[in-house]
Amino acid sequence: MIDPAALPAALCVEKQDVTLTATVAADKSADGEAHSDTLDVTVPAIGSHDYSVLVEKVAATCKDGGYEIYQCSRCDATKIMNGTGVDASNHAWGEWALTKTPTCAKKGVETRICGRCGEKENRKVKAIGHNWGKWTVVKPATDTEEGREQRVCSRCGEVEERVILVGGHSESKPDSGLNHNFPKRLIDFFCRNIRMITSSFGKIEC
Repeated sequence: MIDPAALPAALCVEKQDVTLTATVAADKSADGEAHSDTLDVTVPAIGSHDYSVLVEKVAATCKDGGYEIYQCSRCDATKIMNGTGVDASNHAWGEWALTKTPTCAKKGVETRICGRCGEKENRKVKAIGHNWGKWTVVKPATDTEEGREQRVCSRCGEVEERVILVGGHSESKPDSGLNHNFPKRLIDFFCRNIRMITSSFGKIEC
């Protein structure tokens, strides 16, 4: 009878052919002589691996899917399991770099690039706005004719003009004072009537 302890442990997927040697000592032998004999035995394979040892867990990225690597508890065999698809949100973004410079009136663009898959992402950069100089009169208004004044952006050279109304009032602009709150027609009305009412007192500046 074969002693199971004399057999090697079964392998996962490969059978083993083993030769066992049995020895009988002289004092145990019927004829008083030592004897030995051999027996060829095949140890069958278990038939499968036991992938129960987690070795590594790899997260999905924008370029490659994720997975887990398991090792057999009985041998060195490994297997990739629990695969996942690509995770498009898991980019390796670089720093934002200016790729289109903003101007006074137009937005610019910043771009960053994923170091893994090369995908690019853009975002808008707000316009920097005009850097206006002071208003300069280019044509003075009179009591009968409108005048003009202008200002120039020191960055881009754009020129903005506004009308100086009859009587000396500037046309309403966002940065003006009185005219920003009162319509042009209302100002003209008051100026005309003030001049009419006070004409006997001399010239009135309005």
